[in-house]
Amino acid sequence: MYSPMLSIYRSIVILLIGWQSLGALGTQFLAIPVYADQLAAGGQTAWTGDGVTNPAAIDFSGSALHLRVGGGQWLGDTRISALQLGFGGDQSVALGVRYLSLDDLELRDERPLDDPLAEYNAHGLAADLVWARSLGLLRVGAGVHYLNLGVYTAQSEGLALDLGARYSLTKNINLAASLLNLGRLDSFEDERPDLPRRLLIGAAVDLNHSPVNTSLGMTVEYSSQVDGMILHLGSASQWSRLRISLGTELSPEVIRASGGIAVSFGRYQFQYGAQFGSQQVGLPQILSCSIRIP
Repeated sequence: MYSPMLSIYRSIVILLIGWQSLGALGTQFLAIPVYADQLAAGGQTAWTGDGVTNPAAIDFSGSALHLRVGGGQWLGDTRISALQLGFGGDQSVALGVRYLSLDDLELRDERPLDDPLAEYNAHGLAADLVWARSLGLLRVGAGVHYLNLGVYTAQSEGLALDLGARYSLTKNINLAASLLNLGRLDSFEDERPDLPRRLLIGAAVDLNHSPVNTSLGMTVEYSSQVDGMILHLGSASQWSRLRISLGTELSPEVIRASGGIAVSFGRYQFQYGAQFGSQQVGLPQILSCSIRIP
């Protein structure tokens, strides 16, 4: 009977993102940023954004449609692709797709061979429907996600639910909390993958001092697949059409620093974000574009 034997480098990468164990196959892709601003600021739950860290955070101004496209790479050449279409103001809706894949995996047996028996990939896909509504100073939101995970010939499907809220304590201070990835997946071969349930609690402060407006954010995260607390710190400074973001993620075993830049041209905004971590197994970076239609 053949068994997949990956290179040492690939094995380390797969272990880090949760694709090594059949018991947690691919589910960590739900915690990976897919847009540049999310990556650059360290993953804040109290900021307006794409709804990945808090469904209540989606907030689209005016009656226009908002299209967002993202692409890049995560650890070990894991490829990231994402698309989101949103609309609405006090009541907003967003439809999106997230897809991560790790290609060029090799199937080998115990014999030393020059060529692999086969090549395959591992992937994680999420189709997202996110809704948010303002109730005075409180904004609530929910997200439903169809999930599909696969590696070689095995696949698992399921549904997940996100819940979130954001409260405007003052004009410049927001408090937020979100509970992510409630649900279940089908059994993957002999085991059922566990979703990374995440609880995020955070705050954001806007410091409006013309000509530069700065936002500071802090989020505390507890995850079912990470021992201990994860602390997310972030800042974003806006000057005219330029925004510069910085972020830090601190956990008992990993330290990550991130940064990015965004430039606006009318209805278009281009964003780039990168992350530097202590794992030394690659440079995560994402390029994304936001378009207001029309």
